[in-house]
Parts: sequence; C-alpha cells; structure tokens
Amino acid sequence: MTAELPAGDSQTSPTRPDEEANEAAAEVAAPPTAVSSPDREAGEADIEGEPRAETQVEVEDEAGARPGDRPKRTTVEHVRSFADFLRFLVELEGELKTLPLEKNSPARKALWASVDFDNFADVIARIAERDFKLSTSVTLLVSADKFGLAGNARRNINELATRIVLGHRLFHTDDTLCESLYRLLSGDPDEEALSRALGRAQYLIKHAIDVERNRKPVPKAKIAAMAALAENAAQAVVLIAASAADWNVARCVEIFADKLWGAGGPVPESAAAREKLATLSKSARVTAALIVDSTRNRLRSAESERDHARTQMQVAQNQCRRLSQELAAARARSTEIESELNSRIAALQQESDARRKERMLVTSDFKRVRVDTARVIGQQVESLEDALGALENGDTDVTDEFVRHSIKHLKRSLSALRSAAEEDLQGKA
Repeated sequence: MTAELPAGDSQTSPTRPDEEANEAAAEVAAPPTAVSSPDREAGEADIEGEPRAETQVEVEDEAGARPGDRPKRTTVEHVRSFADFLRFLVELEGELKTLPLEKNSPARKALWASVDFDNFADVIARIAERDFKLSTSVTLLVSADKFGLAGNARRNINELATRIVLGHRLFHTDDTLCESLYRLLSGDPDEEALSRALGRAQYLIKHAIDVERNRKPVPKAKIAAMAALAENAAQAVVLIAASAADWNVARCVEIFADKLWGAGGPVPESAAAREKLATLSKSARVTAALIVDSTRNRLRSAESERDHARTQMQVAQNQCRRLSQELAAARARSTEIESELNSRIAALQQESDARRKERMLVTSDFKRVRVDTARVIGQQVESLEDALGALENGDTDVTDEFVRHSIKHLKRSLSALRSAAEEDLQGKA
C-alpha cells in the first residue's frame, strides 16, 4: 500500500524501479484488454467522452487554449473537471501520492460533478492497465477518507476505484468478483459478499503466480509485485465496502483485524516487548492510539450495555419476586375460597337432602290424611243417609243418634287435621 504523504504534496513520484517491477509482473497476468495504442480507431471515446481519432490526451482547456499551450503533463492543480482528473491519472508517472482534496480546492469541486462512467470506460481501462499493483485505487480511497469527501464526490471516488480494480488484467473477466464488489459498492452490509470478494481476488492472484511457476521460475521482482498487488487488492476491497457503507472506526478496526492484519500472537511480558513499543514510528503510534481508543470505546460501550442489562435483570428479578409473593398470596386465598366453597356446597347438600326428606314426609302425610279423610267422610255420608232414611220413616230417635254419631266422627277428623296444620306452621316458623 502506498504510504500516505502530507496533503500539500501533489507531485508524482518518478519511481522507475516500481515500473520495472510492474513490467516484470505483467508477464504473469493475461494480456490487457483495453490498452491505448497508436492504432486506436477514430470514434472511440476519449477522456472527454467525445469521439475522436487522436490517441494522446489533447483536449482544449476551459480558457480555450490550444493543446500546444497546455502543460506537458497534467498535475492535480490543473484539474477543473472529472475528465481533467482522469487525464491526470492517465499521465501520472510513478505511483499516486495522497491527493490534496481540501475544501474548495478545484480537484474536490471537479469530483462533485454528476458522472456517467460509461462515457469514460476506455480511459479508466488505461488507468487500470498502468495500475498493476492497484496502488492508485487504494490512494484514491485513502485520500477521500483523509479529506472527508461526501455526497457525489465520495460516490465518484468509490465508483472509480471499483472500476479500476475490476479493470485489472487479472480481475476484468471474473463475474464472481464483479458481482461481490458491486454489492459492496451499493452499501450492502453483507459480510459474505466482503469475504467472497477478498477470497476471490486472492485466489486469482495466487492462480496467476502458480500458472507462471509451472512454466518457469518466477523472479523475485514478480513475487514482490504480486505480493504488493495482493495487499492492495485486499485493502481496496475493504475500503470500498467501508466507504460505501460508511463504517465507523470500530467497525473498520474489526474488519481490518479480521480480514487483513491477521491474528497476533501472545504478547510477551518482557523488556523486549516494551522496547518494541517504545521504538514505534510516529505514524505507527498514531495508528496504535486510534486502535486503542476504538477498542476502549467499544469496551466502554460493552460495559455500559452490560451494566444496563444487569440493572434490567435486577429489576426483572425484583418484579419476579414480587409476582411470586403475589402468586403465593393468591394461591392461599384461592385455597381458602375453595375450602369455603366446599363447606357451602356441603351445607347446601345437607339442606337439600333435608328438604327432600321433609317433602317426602309431607307428601306421605298428605296422602295418609287424604285417605283417612275420604274414609271418614264416606262412613259419615252412609250414616247420614241412614239418619235421613230414619227421619223419613218418622224415627227421630234413630235419626238423632246417627246425626250425633256422624258429627262426633267429623269433629274428631277435623281436630286431627287442625293439629297437623298447626305442626306444619310451627315447623316452617
């Protein structure tokens, strides 16, 4: 990965040894598919997106100057449009350094424009062809983070970096990597897409090295270039995902640690370990402090969540105890009510049985009285009939005797009925 330089340093680095490494490493990969050449046909889209026959970048600037009046090489200070920005990347010598994209700078304003990237497909392919180690993609994304680009400018940098990665000679025909990377570019937080993109990029790089090794020994320059490519490809994929989804620092530290840095070994408790900490470079100290602060913030957040969860647990336990007490009281009351209910049911049953027995007795007495009354009345009717017959025959003494006898028996029956009625009234009272 290209080292980050101060924002004001916008010059390019004439590192010819890196270009030699690129040329050596290029033999490992497949032939390029979008290389600019003098045989380029008229009608292809140039940097401005207009059809023309020239192969070099010759577009009049906004002041109307002729191509011959322009500087020999475009620098970032000359960028006034997105096309100028791409021209600057095409004409770049050496690796791209961190771009000065301060607020209100011309380059930053140029990146805010709405861009149809399909109009610049050929130019981006030329940038991808020269960016064998993908240092340009990484530096673009790092510069966007350093100067806090947002909105269209951020989206344009993300899209440009993604197209440069996918335009690489090792990646441009791989549908799996393309699909995964564009999912990340859309802001999809799917970690499987991130793992798939990282794994696929590393596989394609390793496969290219293995193919070359099967043909002949691979020079150290090629191995070094491919190692740089592997590191930058991984960083570019993670930075594209982070930029598109707007990850916070804690999330970035987590993903970098899991996907790029790898797990560290146990920390030795010795003076040698302290010496390593004391001799860290300034940039390493800043990065270490950022990681430590992020870890502390996450730890504090976790502790706060733990304390909140513990408080909620205590509240729940208190509520559980209170509800348990209420349940025990309710069960005791339920037992009491059930016992009282059973007692009342038993009492009602006894009362019902007594009433039934009484009703049966009353019914029996009523039947007996009715039978006795009917018998007495029948006997006395016969006696009165005899008395009537004697009266008709003029035997008044016999008539008197029969009448008196009937009255006596009727009074006796009436007295018995009255006694029974009085007993019933007293029983009901």
